[in-house]
Formats: sequence, C-alpha cells, structure tokens
Amino acid sequence: VPAIPSNVTVTDVKQTSLTVQWVAGYDGGLKQTFLIMIKVGHIMRSVFAPDPGYGKSGNQTIEDLIPNTEYSISMSANNSLGSSSVTNVITLTTLKGMPYFS
Repeated sequence: VPAIPSNVTVTDVKQTSLTVQWVAGYDGGLKQTFLIMIKVGHIMRSVFAPDPGYGKSGNQTIEDLIPNTEYSISMSANNSLGSSSVTNVITLTTLKGMPYFS
C-alpha cells in the first residue's frame, strides 16, 4: 500500500476556500491518488487530488466552503493495493464573510 502523505498543512485560508499541501510518499510502485477529507459537523466531503510524484509537494484548493465555519481536514494516499493510514486531523476556521449592505 502507499505511504501516508507527510508534511500536511493548510494554507491560504479564505472565506470560502483553502489550500491543502502535502509531500507524497512512496506509491508502492503503482499509480496513486490522494483523498482529502473535509468534515464540517457530521457532514464529510471528499476531494481526489493527483500524485505530484514521490517526495514532491502537492497542493489542492478546496472551494465552496462556508465563511466563519470550523472544518476538519485529513487525507490518505490510495492505489490499487489499498489505502495508507489517514493523516492527523487539522482543524481550522474559515474567515468571516463580509457583511452585505443593500
């Protein structure tokens, strides 16, 4: 199975988006993809990200988030042999939205 992604961080947190960055581990000799899990409350959303290559840094922007909301982010690597362990959870809050004046 592929190795767990390392150095997972969340950057560029905005009102409705954020970027997840990681370093890809060994893929076990097979093509791998990365599964990013975004949880808010009891709702889980998953986004697949491409493999940047062994030892290389990957990033994926996650959009359509809710302003001023707490999210939990984790990820794993997946290929035809199975899935890596899941990374530690990163918890963050998106930025507050701008007030709307009519």
